[in-house]
Order: sequence, then structure tokens, then C-alpha cells
Amino acid sequence: MNRHINISTLCVLIAAALSAASAGLAGSPGSVLAFNEDDSHFMGVVRTEAQYRAYIDEVCRGPVTHFFMCPNAMRCNIPATRFEPWWLALDEPEVSPSSKARAMKALHEAGVNPYRVWSARCREKGVSPWFSMRMNDVHDVHRPTYGGLSRFWRDHPEYRRVPGSAGRNWSDAAFDYARQEVRDFHLSFVKDLADGYDVDGIELDWMRFPSHLKPGREREDARFITEFMRETRKLADAAARRLGHKVRVGARVPTDIDGALAIGLDVVAWAKDGSVDMIVPCNFFVTPDYALPYADWKVRIGAVNPDVMILPGLDSGVVKEGGRGIRQNLTAAEYRGFADAMHAEGAPGVYLFNLFVIPKTNGVWDALLTQGLVPQAVAARSRAYPSTYRENSVPGQRGFQVPVPLDVKRAVTFRAGAPAPEGATLATRFAFNGLVPEDLKETIRFNGAAPLAVSDESNAVWLPDKTQSACSSRCTFPVSAFRPGENRVEIGPAENRALVLRACETFIDVHE
Repeated sequence: MNRHINISTLCVLIAAALSAASAGLAGSPGSVLAFNEDDSHFMGVVRTEAQYRAYIDEVCRGPVTHFFMCPNAMRCNIPATRFEPWWLALDEPEVSPSSKARAMKALHEAGVNPYRVWSARCREKGVSPWFSMRMNDVHDVHRPTYGGLSRFWRDHPEYRRVPGSAGRNWSDAAFDYARQEVRDFHLSFVKDLADGYDVDGIELDWMRFPSHLKPGREREDARFITEFMRETRKLADAAARRLGHKVRVGARVPTDIDGALAIGLDVVAWAKDGSVDMIVPCNFFVTPDYALPYADWKVRIGAVNPDVMILPGLDSGVVKEGGRGIRQNLTAAEYRGFADAMHAEGAPGVYLFNLFVIPKTNGVWDALLTQGLVPQAVAARSRAYPSTYRENSVPGQRGFQVPVPLDVKRAVTFRAGAPAPEGATLATRFAFNGLVPEDLKETIRFNGAAPLAVSDESNAVWLPDKTQSACSSRCTFPVSAFRPGENRVEIGPAENRALVLRACETFIDVHE
């Protein structure tokens, strides 16, 4: 910046930046970093207004541009017209006492509304505040004494996807949005949020949980959820007239469009009729989709409404050993690898879900919330690209690359956006179900390049404690072999046809 810029010009620039954040606009490519704060993480004990303000200062210390506040599961954390507040459980002798219910009641009686505090502090810091409403939370529906189960749900088993379900399969006990009563009940809470608060947007989180219509009728009944989105648009527009600024509508959905439609979420229809301003393709819980088809989202949504922001998201854990492996917390390098894969196709940024479950002591919070995930920060630091799969999709399109038998030559691919920085180390880790013969090591290639070195690797370096893999290997390659776009790791065949590749992760280690 010109050191001699006059004060009035500086004020105009600052005002423009704050206005863009307030409006929820994207800014430069890769610049958006959205943080989703769930309904329970900060709500389990009584806290002061000052502590709520301080939490925003901790999370929004720099690169975070959007703060998504979740005010509900099946019950909510604030007074509402029809939705039941958590503290109602304290008056129900049939349910177990809940520290959250007591904490939320104490806050309410003290006149502290966390979401008003958070929204105001976000605005002071130039961060865009949004609500994120869970549309069908079914945590612990198999426990009759759980205080989070609403009376509306208990009193109307006929409103469930599988009427009368006792919740042994959680998704069976979710609400059926083909029922007018269900839509009216949930729309009342959307109205409470739109009418009672000053936020930049309301996100409908259809991934908590991703089951909203009767089994087998999802595509046929998708029109009911499309209708719900249109009604939400009307409420947001009414709020915008009241507040004097745009109130956007968002939706968190599965990571591919066809998978979303398979569960009744017709995102193309929402975009076409202007019901949605932001779509967050995101995994449900188990593992991020590192092959999230962002380019397909851009083409298909852009064809009907190019103004819709598509912001890819990820939960905070990863499964590296195929579909039956054990979930482990993401590392900072793995977050950067996901961001880099999304930047490669032009994503405006990344949406962080459930970051609170990762201990603040391991450096991930500082890396993400201080350094951020903008392309420059990602390109200059260590990155990792695990082979994962798609949790919610149509059959045959879940993208499993591992586990795979090594009876023939196999390839694991991933995409990247930035080249490897000079002086970095490029390597790939492999995990197998048995001992690795020397002849197999000789078949490994990275974009056609042979390894510089191959060594045994401890499973503990990169896999969970209860890994199902027998052993791991680490191959180092010339860093020049890594390239923006698709990268291809080849291995096999093995003389032992029973040998299985169980996991594969490529990483760029930057020596800081």
C-alpha cells in the first residue's frame, strides 16, 4: 500500500472490505474460510457474556471470514415459538439430568443470548455471522431418557421416515419432510431466526442428519424439501427488508450433486429458482471427500445460477483404510491438502465443520485459524493427500481407490493446485495387509518417476492405533515429479496375489 495514502481513502477501503465481509461475498479465490460452531461445544457449562465475546476473538483471530452458529439439534438453545429449548428437559422426570440443559437455562435466566453476543462481536471484527440450523438431528434417538429428544418427536412417531421407529437405526427415526406438519414445525424455527436476529445468512444443514424422506421415496418426494427451501427464501427476504441488508440462504449437502438428489435434495432446482445463495458440499462425518467434484458443481450449478457460491467443506476426521478403517483427527497438512485440491478447481475457500473436536494443543487450531488456508499459505507449507472416498453418493460412485488387491498394476490418483516448493520432500506412504516383497517396491512410480528411496515405515506415524494394516512403506520421489492437476501413484502387480493395498497418502514435507 502507498505509505502516503490519505486517511479518507483508507477509510473508504476499510469500509468496503467490511461491507464485503458483512454481505458474505467471496473476495479473491480461495479467500473464504468458514467456521461452523456446533450446538453443544460451547454450551455445556454456564459462561459469561465476556467469555462468549472472547471465543469469537479466539476463532476469528485472522483468516476466518464467516462464522456459522448452530442454535439447535432436535431441541434449541434459545427461546423459540414452537421449537423446544433444552432446559425443558429439566421439567421432564422421565429423562436424565443434563448439564447442558442446566447451563442453557442459567444463561437464559441471566439474560445472555450467545447468538446475539456472537453476531455483534463478529460484526465488530468484520466477520460475516450466519446461523446454521440442523434440519433433522437424531443424536441418541435410541435412548428414551435422553434429554435432547423433543416432545414433538416423542409424541408423533407417525412423523418419522419409518413410522414408529424406536431409533435403533438412527436414520429411520428422522423426521419425514413429506409431512406438512414436519415442514411447518421446522419452518417456525427458521422464522424465529430470521425475525429475531441480525445475521447475514441462514444455512439449512441437511447433513445433520442426511435422511429426510421415506426410504425409497427420496427422489419422488424431493419436491417437498424444494418447497421448504422456497419458503425459507421468503423468510430471508423479509428479514432483509427489516434489516436493510441482504440475508442469504445456504445449504449444507452431500459432496456430489447426484448423491444429494438421491436423498431428496434437488440442489439444481434450488439454484435455478433462486432459493439458495450458498451451497456447501460436505461429508457427513466419517471422512472428507478429497476427490470432491468441484468442477462438476461449478458447471451444473453455474448453468442455472452463476451467482450461487459453492464452498466445499469437510469434517475434522479422516479414514485412510478404505471403507472400514478407523477415523482419526485430521492434521494441519491434511487440511491443507484438501484446500489445495479444492483450489485446483477454483473453489472460493473452505468450510470447517467440527473443528472443535481436535485438541487445541496439537497445532491444528493455530495453523488454520492463524495461518489460514488461502492458496499462498497452503502452497508454502506441508500438505498431505490421503486417498479417501465419498460418504453419500449413488451406488458405484463413492470413489473407493483403496483397499485394492495388487493382482494387477493399480493406480491411486489425487489432484493438487500448487507446485511443491523448492527444497521440499515428496513422499508417499502405503499400508498393506501383509509383508511387502522387494519386487513390489520396484513397481512403484509417481507420475512415471521411480522412487529415490524405499523404506519400512511404522504404522503409528500415520495410521490409528487400532489399524487393520500389517505394515507400511515410505517412498521418496524427486520433488519435480509432483505437479498441479492430477497426480498418479502406481504400484503392482505383486507376486503374492493376496497382497492388498489398504491405504495410500502422498505428502509434501516443507522444512520450516
